[in-house]
Amino acid sequence: MKINFNTEVPTLDELHSVLEEGFKGKYEIVKFTFGVNRVIVKKSGFIAAVIVPKSKKNFLQLNGHFGNPWLSGIVGLIFYPFLLSGWKKMEREVNEFLQTKYSDKIVQ
Repeated sequence: MKINFNTEVPTLDELHSVLEEGFKGKYEIVKFTFGVNRVIVKKSGFIAAVIVPKSKKNFLQLNGHFGNPWLSGIVGLIFYPFLLSGWKKMEREVNEFLQTKYSDKIVQ
């Protein structure tokens, strides 16, 4: 899922802070800077939403994914069909939160 901004996208640190505040006590929020910089909203090791800021193109890339990035390569193909609905649910929940939080900066 792509969230387009009419201004600069939030930085990785800002996203991390905003998501920690918004999902405090509900999900673990992890800033992951190995490889592609991203913030992970983690429900479990298997269910999460991953947000990648694309600052040069003014959008956030949001996808449901494994909560543990290392698991995706190991068990991804086997468990993918069983986890997809959980990933989509997390993706929708995080999208709704970001759409509300940044409503004045998002291109509708």
